[in-house]
Amino acid sequence: VTVDAKVLRVDDSLESCKTIQVDTVINGDTTTIPVEVCTTIVYDQVFFDTATSSPFYSRKRILKIEDSTISKRFVTSSFNGVDEWVQNTSDTVYNVFRNDNSDTTIEKNFIFWVRSRDDALVKDLTPEFVSFPVINPKYERDIAIIDFTRSNKKQYRHIDTSRAFWYNTIQKWNATNSHDIIFDTAFFTLAEIGDAAYAGKTGIDYIHAPRYDGVGIPLNILLKHKVLILYNETYINSSFADANKINYPEILSAMDAGINVWATWRNPLNVNFNDFSFQTIGAPSDYTRYFGVDSMTYSSWFFRSIVASPPSTDTRNEDFIGTYSINESEWPSLDIDTSLLHSRFNWPTNPFFRWDDSIAALPEVNWAVRSFGTEVMYLYKSKYGTNKPFGIEYEGSPVGHRFQSNLFRTVHFNFTMLFLDSIQAQTVSNNVLDWLYDPTLSGSVVEENRYKDALYKISIEDARQRYGERLQEQKQLRLNVGN
Repeated sequence: VTVDAKVLRVDDSLESCKTIQVDTVINGDTTTIPVEVCTTIVYDQVFFDTATSSPFYSRKRILKIEDSTISKRFVTSSFNGVDEWVQNTSDTVYNVFRNDNSDTTIEKNFIFWVRSRDDALVKDLTPEFVSFPVINPKYERDIAIIDFTRSNKKQYRHIDTSRAFWYNTIQKWNATNSHDIIFDTAFFTLAEIGDAAYAGKTGIDYIHAPRYDGVGIPLNILLKHKVLILYNETYINSSFADANKINYPEILSAMDAGINVWATWRNPLNVNFNDFSFQTIGAPSDYTRYFGVDSMTYSSWFFRSIVASPPSTDTRNEDFIGTYSINESEWPSLDIDTSLLHSRFNWPTNPFFRWDDSIAALPEVNWAVRSFGTEVMYLYKSKYGTNKPFGIEYEGSPVGHRFQSNLFRTVHFNFTMLFLDSIQAQTVSNNVLDWLYDPTLSGSVVEENRYKDALYKISIEDARQRYGERLQEQKQLRLNVGN
């Protein structure tokens, strides 16, 4: 629709003319003369438009419905019992993919179109519309590892060490059940993804989170899975959360959609790692809500070690050598394998941090103050027992628990798996994945009482509201960055 109310349909044409200034030579002198240039546009595609900022159509409000990202299937329209004209000022539409039979997770843009009419029943020629993305989750894959360890920190020999560990762990678990797990640690090729920032550096089932800093991990990738394993091997901190907010809110949205999560990491919250003092950090409210952690205590191992002059084991306060189990039959006690700790951890040659046979313990394993609805699984086992000669004594503090709401389950470990006794690590991994993995999770809507015996209750409406709030926060953040 043009500003002069001309209605254009497919295959109609419109001539648009403008005057340009052209340099020319007349009698040997260069001069500028006005020339009218006309362009004929044939409308071979359909546009939605409000005609507000252009002589003939608004280029800022164009939406080609032939675009492959647009769903071309009609979903629904308003109806008052007689026709489509209603008095409603808002509406909610459910199951917009009702006409789509895809068996894989897809994302499409949908158009919400509003047309009004006046008292004389004359329809608005330029209806308002908005397009928005909608994901149809199918959870067609099974498990994804999200590795928050930054490659420039190199806390293990190579990212391939972690990829091999998790591949073997998940395949061995798969051999104990009949789920026929799909799990592939291969990274994207340039041909697959077309972006050198991601090709060869992250994948569909092994996701290197730092590659998505500032943009977020695509939610349509997360929603292909039934279980997410959040992993961080750095002894300083990860980028997952700050003191006041979660930096990867899309993971929370995936959990609201029914995906269960195993967080096995050290230092998931950003702290002042240049602080010599021991730190207790309150967890962001969303961290409490989704992982059952109220706060964490840090040993400040990095800074306490580096300020030693001369280097001394007296400042090396690492002492984690395993765990005590609350329920040995379900969660076997765990022990650090010192040979794996020596070989898989990238111990610097710097005298402040180098491997020391007399210590042989995993650094910066924090302990967590739990919140309502959690169940303790593991307690901290110190090489010094209750007689630690310096630093904060962690012996017997909770370092592993599980948490269940009516919508999702999480397991939270303050330690990582790569350095544990291999048999013990596999046994506990099998049991954790048995508890988290839900083979019935598919394209259907997650029921509000999925886990009926959960102490912590969340309504579907609350989950939707939180998702909307996160979208608004992300939108405001982008606006702030743009300004």
